Amino acid sequence: MREKFSYRVYGLNVLSEIECPEVVKLKDHQSEYDVVIEFGTVSDEIKETIASGKISSYTNESMWFHIQDIATYWIQNGEKVTIELCEGADIPMAKQYLLGSCLGMIMLQRNMVAIHGGTIVFDGSGIIFTGERGAGKSTITSALRLAGYPFVADDVSSVEVTNPHMIHPGFPQQKLCRDAAESLGYELDQYKTLMGDTQMKYLIPVHDSFVYEQVPLKAIVELQEDSEVKGIEVEQLTGNERLMTIYRNIYRIEMKQIAGVDPGYFKKCISIAKDVPVYRIKREKGVMTVQQQISWLEQTFLNQEIELDA
Repeated sequence: MREKFSYRVYGLNVLSEIECPEVVKLKDHQSEYDVVIEFGTVSDEIKETIASGKISSYTNESMWFHIQDIATYWIQNGEKVTIELCEGADIPMAKQYLLGSCLGMIMLQRNMVAIHGGTIVFDGSGIIFTGERGAGKSTITSALRLAGYPFVADDVSSVEVTNPHMIHPGFPQQKLCRDAAESLGYELDQYKTLMGDTQMKYLIPVHDSFVYEQVPLKAIVELQEDSEVKGIEVEQLTGNERLMTIYRNIYRIEMKQIAGVDPGYFKKCISIAKDVPVYRIKREKGVMTVQQQISWLEQTFLNQEIELDA
């Protein structure tokens, strides 16, 4: 029988057969778990579909995807992940797909709102930084963490829609590309690396600054790179644009759209948009504007009430 490990991540209690030292361990085994992760065999139907050339499928009850030479991942009902490893698979790489896409799909199946971006705490409340790949999400959250601000999540921020809305902790690790890591002064030979979708990422442990309890959501900031901007430009979004900015930045939302978005899920996004201010920072393309961003963030979010525009 395989050894099993108990973890807490994104507000979920997880029992896993794959060891994940990056994730917060539960002190004691639970009588029940929200999610069970195990090595096993996916269904014959999935194997036949892969053999025909298709490498993924998404429904609200069953999502699966195949990564060549790594593994096939089968996510069921927001409760179970089955991992069938390929022969000679790189286990650290297999684990990263588990901690990324698989947990994202779990949250989609459970109708949890998971925004693609990191969270930093200002004055006791969380600010989520979102945006497209390369927008600078991890750079600004890492810079803020190095400046002494507590860290909640790196790539995915799980929001519980309550009153107030709360952000669940992710796990105490950041992934940074070489350019961002070098610009922030990291000694790169001290850190493990992982090949991401397009470039090498450095895995930065952040236990000392990690927040282990959920925090209230204060605002969402979307980052954009813009060749027409000098320095940074900031605007507070209003109306439908605020809602659609939240919605399009849901982690793996394309999978939810394929599977079908139920009205209850969209209502959660509406609730967040109604209650939480959303800003957009446009930053100069190819220029390091972190200090300008931090100055605006500190001026806006420290020790003052934020007004919600209509």
